[in-house]
Amino acid sequence: MKKIALLFLTLLTIWSCGDEVEFNTPGFSGNKNYNLWRATYFSAFIQNGNLKIIAGNNNEEMSFYLSSSNANTYVLSDTSASRADFVDFEDIEYSTSNPPDPSVSLYPEIGQVEITESTASYVTGTFRFIAFTDDGLQSVGFNEGDFYRIPINGGGGTGSNVSCQQATNTLATAQANYAEVMPGDDNYTARCNAYKAALQQAKASCGDDTGAFQAIIDSLGDCN
Repeated sequence: MKKIALLFLTLLTIWSCGDEVEFNTPGFSGNKNYNLWRATYFSAFIQNGNLKIIAGNNNEEMSFYLSSSNANTYVLSDTSASRADFVDFEDIEYSTSNPPDPSVSLYPEIGQVEITESTASYVTGTFRFIAFTDDGLQSVGFNEGDFYRIPINGGGGTGSNVSCQQATNTLATAQANYAEVMPGDDNYTARCNAYKAALQQAKASCGDDTGAFQAIIDSLGDCN
């Protein structure tokens, strides 16, 4: 089923909305310890009014947990309602909810995520933060981070704010990332969820008269 789904979407990428020329490509990147860090997969989810954004690549993954999806500035610290988590290539876990050890810093580290554009279908914004390990002794820092039109899965939108061409290009990226993993791989769940979100956006933006998009979504199950 997976091979059939990937073949179908490869053909769809070529055929869909061929007369549309101009589009903007969703993306997620920032400077990790002053070196460029770029995500190869990303998605967003709304749960009980809270917004979760997941972004990662073959080695590392970042997650934002924000108290709302509204356009606003969200503080990231060990006392705030919102936080950022990060898992690096050595599987070391960092979070802005962890305070630094006093030997590292006597002052709280305050980061932020600013959502500059929020619709029912996607979010755009910027971020910066320093996150610590559970013992507060190790840290990772990001600055000059930005995310552009990250598709929201389950946002209840009609997709009218995202063109079919945009949705198709996002789907092609998510499809390629999903094709690189198998069930049981560390990145499988996150990439599968990003793939489902891209499928749902394409369904909303391009239509799904044949039910092909929904069939693939159903075949992915709960991505576990």
